Amino acid sequence: MFCVGIPFTFAGRPIMAIVVGVMMLYFFGMLCMSAPASALERSGMAAALARSRALTRGHKLAIVTLIILLVLIHFALQVLVATTMFVGRELPGHGRFTLGVYAVLGVGVIVGSISAVMAGVAYYFLRAEKEGTSPAELATVFD
Repeated sequence: MFCVGIPFTFAGRPIMAIVVGVMMLYFFGMLCMSAPASALERSGMAAALARSRALTRGHKLAIVTLIILLVLIHFALQVLVATTMFVGRELPGHGRFTLGVYAVLGVGVIVGSISAVMAGVAYYFLRAEKEGTSPAELATVFD
């Protein structure tokens, strides 16, 4: 929310909004691997943030691009579902509205699941590139 909300506080000054938005995307790209690092390496908060910073070094632009792409896909699917479900024909009672709400929630669940899997896969690929870690090594965490 901070990555989206803070730049809009500078709505009257577009240059500041762009600068702050780019800075927030940079920090988000740098720290987005902290959750997988914390879960898989069982480290504390500060260690997970430092680990995320080390893993994403040199790959921040690619990570931010993937995240922006997921956000755009989510937005496009939400608009598509809302347009097809809430505009046009009416079902008796609240049937179309209820179905539309479930469809919007379904899109959120699917895109949220994809983004969670993307974080885990990105963590694996970044760690494999930096340290040569194998999937068997990472699987020992869950034993």
